[in-house]
Amino acid sequence: MNSVQFGGDMMNKVVTSKEAILEMSQQIASEKGMKAISIRTIAKACHVSVGSIYNYFPSKADLMIATIEQVWKSFFHMGDDCHQFENFIECIEWVFQTIQKGTQKYPDFFLAHAQGLDDEGFYQGKEMMAKYFQHIQDGMLWVLHQDEQVKTDIFNDSFTEEQLIQFVFSYMIQLLSQNQRSCHILKEILKRVIY
Repeated sequence: MNSVQFGGDMMNKVVTSKEAILEMSQQIASEKGMKAISIRTIAKACHVSVGSIYNYFPSKADLMIATIEQVWKSFFHMGDDCHQFENFIECIEWVFQTIQKGTQKYPDFFLAHAQGLDDEGFYQGKEMMAKYFQHIQDGMLWVLHQDEQVKTDIFNDSFTEEQLIQFVFSYMIQLLSQNQRSCHILKEILKRVIY
């Protein structure tokens, strides 16, 4: 460990980076939950001063939001980056299982989006969640369009593909928030409606 002489005392000189701080923040979120994240907790875990954390994150809300973004990224980077689906149902199963694995690693993740953030951070956190939700739904819509088995005459102005995707995704999130292990009912409904 590097050290410097200052006024007769030895002081540890520890250098950290934004990436190292976020890695530690994710680790704490995984082990103790999102509520355990604070500037002081991360500083202590990184063996740096509180001021060092503030150099990268001006507030707890900024740290939380950056951590939330990293967690979302980690959800969809577990395993292969390229996913090919035989059909829309297979895609639904993969999305459900992927988010479920992520929420097992970060147990209070969905609840923590709204908790522990000030008003400004709360809205930034909601915007980030909306961004990731939209990204997931865009991918699901693309897979739906690629599925040649889907009946072509079921969609119209009163029942669009986008509305179906929003419903399916909302229902999956509801199942996940209730700690359901499977989305088999949703898949059965979809099979009967779109094929």
